[in-house]
Amino acid sequence: MLLLESVRSHPAIVVSRAYDVLARNPAGSRLFVGIEDWPAEQRKLVRYSFLHPAARDLTDDWDNQIRDCVALVRTLAGTDPDAPDLARLEDELILRRPEFNHLWKRCDVKGALLRTQDLPAPAGRRPHRRASVDAQPAGPDGESVVA
Repeated sequence: MLLLESVRSHPAIVVSRAYDVLARNPAGSRLFVGIEDWPAEQRKLVRYSFLHPAARDLTDDWDNQIRDCVALVRTLAGTDPDAPDLARLEDELILRRPEFNHLWKRCDVKGALLRTQDLPAPAGRRPHRRASVDAQPAGPDGESVVA
């Protein structure tokens, strides 16, 4: 939590290996519009990307973002194929989103990547620039910081 407070003016979110939102600073909370409306156990960034109606509007390249997202989840699932948290996420998205199911069947994998994107800004202001590092945590209880 000290790390999140030290970068308070910059958006930061701590996620689990299954992309559960574990902690965030105030600026980080504003990155994913409407995720706060979901119960804590449903706040997964992967889930948000596919199921929240606002997700498509938050990125300028949604198709590539979700393709990368599925490839990262498949990579993680390959390191721990019996993980119940990942299995529940996969099952839900395969059943509820045809796009996820289609991409999951492609069996793409991906390691860590750095990407940047412009986030929407209020009228008359410059868009916010977001850089995120998607990294596979080292262990089963690992956490990643998305900033």
